[in-house]
Amino acid sequence: MSIEVAKLSVSGTNDVDLVRVSGVIDQIAAGPLYDTLFDIIGKGRGRLIVDMSGVDLLTRAAARSLVVAAKLLQAPHGAMRICGARAGVAAMLDGLGHANLLKRDRDLRASIEALTGGERRPMPHTTSNLGTPHPANTNVAAAADGTYGMLK
Repeated sequence: MSIEVAKLSVSGTNDVDLVRVSGVIDQIAAGPLYDTLFDIIGKGRGRLIVDMSGVDLLTRAAARSLVVAAKLLQAPHGAMRICGARAGVAAMLDGLGHANLLKRDRDLRASIEALTGGERRPMPHTTSNLGTPHPANTNVAAAADGTYGMLK
């Protein structure tokens, strides 16, 4: 499993945090995912996108992190979106019965538009908890088009 955090600056709004997750997200990987999400929320950030297009498997234990994070972000002006979930992951998320909390979009562009009301595209301001920024983060406009690469 890998987790990457990026900060997307959207013109005229507060920033949107992007967490890209890839690989198998099971009970072992649930801890780092939980820590990453709650670190962002703990900093008072209110808008979060979790890109799951690179996730091969998501267990119920790991999905709990997403449910709790989404619940915490329901405060005024806060929201979380999940984008790019593959069929198996999407079915598992739907089976949790939290569709009101776990709002999903087909891709990153749709999630950005849902959170920002279609405001201008994000400009790159990237940090990564993996040490160095992933090359895919150098062009956030490409990321919004869904053309970025995933960490493996």
